Amino acid sequence: METILCPADFSLCSQNAVKYAHELAQLMRARLLLFHWEPATAKPVAVLSNGQEYADQLHDAPDQPHQLEALALKLKNDYPESTVPVEVIPPGGPGGDTLTELFRQEKIDLVIVGYDMQEEFQQTFTATDLAVTIEKASCPVLIIPQQATFKPIWKIVYATDLKSEPAADCAFLLRLAHLFNAEIMLLHVLAQDGAGARELAIEALQKVYSKLPYRNVSFYIEASEVVEAGISEFISKNNADMLVVSNHPRKKCQHLLAGKFPHNTAYHMQLPLLIRQTSAQ
Repeated sequence: METILCPADFSLCSQNAVKYAHELAQLMRARLLLFHWEPATAKPVAVLSNGQEYADQLHDAPDQPHQLEALALKLKNDYPESTVPVEVIPPGGPGGDTLTELFRQEKIDLVIVGYDMQEEFQQTFTATDLAVTIEKASCPVLIIPQQATFKPIWKIVYATDLKSEPAADCAFLLRLAHLFNAEIMLLHVLAQDGAGARELAIEALQKVYSKLPYRNVSFYIEASEVVEAGISEFISKNNADMLVVSNHPRKKCQHLLAGKFPHNTAYHMQLPLLIRQTSAQ
């Protein structure tokens, strides 16, 4: 059985991610682990909820273990027909380097975390904490924005710079695509377009396509001086359901977490964002 880890900080964004994780776990027949990681940058936890009963439970149980148990109980009440095993990891985890030990001992297959850069000031889980989670993770990390709800995934945009091996270590991406018979749309954005650069990109994308053991795949090349803006325009134009990018060993997704995006682009957090781990080249 696969294992999904969902860190919770009890914010609305975090609660939304827990619901998303539960829905996906149901489809994957996976178990769900709830975990409150107390980051160094944490501010006092703000307990928010749309349900008064849940808020009352958390008010009566201010310590983290009881908050997590209340969250697990809410899932059970909200999804009475669910067969998903929901487990709570005690605060502090296995000890030592908490996240590293947790990934090792529990054999985590996927991390799902709620995060909204535009609402960061309302959360305890900041961009720094998210970067640490991605760095520690030995598996893909799926970032869920607060406005995203679980729905079938028909179009997955996989944005690649073609510098790493895009066809390697794609087991979870392919697992997800198979679940929904989704189209994987390989995308490369050229910062400087030209006949030579475009031909090389087409050749590289064709090689990636030939290596993927999945046939519902297409590939595209877009030109944009700002790569992130080119990705944003593409996913908007094609009504994509999920964005996939790679976490390079020497470039820890700073472009995703630095908060330097044009405010009119949807790239960074309008869609569920899957961070795929890559090995050092």
